[in-house]
Amino acid sequence: MDGNLRTRGIIAPGPLFNHKTNGGESIAMQEPYAIEMLHITKRFPGIIANDDVTIQLRKGEIHALLGENGAGKSTLMSVLFGLYQAEEVLLGP
Repeated sequence: MDGNLRTRGIIAPGPLFNHKTNGGESIAMQEPYAIEMLHITKRFPGIIANDDVTIQLRKGEIHALLGENGAGKSTLMSVLFGLYQAEEVLLGP
């Protein structure tokens, strides 16, 4: 690898939240995603900064995005908040 964030698939799928029923039994309750970015690809001349990256985060979760300098972390966040436009991306909700 040349230091780029060449991650394919889900970076952060998010855990299930537990919810207690009236009987006291714990059941898994799937919360909707607060942030969802699917299949993000961002290219610059001569380099692919992000290649088919998916992020799915739920309210209340805490995550870290780690990587070497030049790996594409800032580029990925710049796509999220609109500084850069990805070549391929599906944003939700």
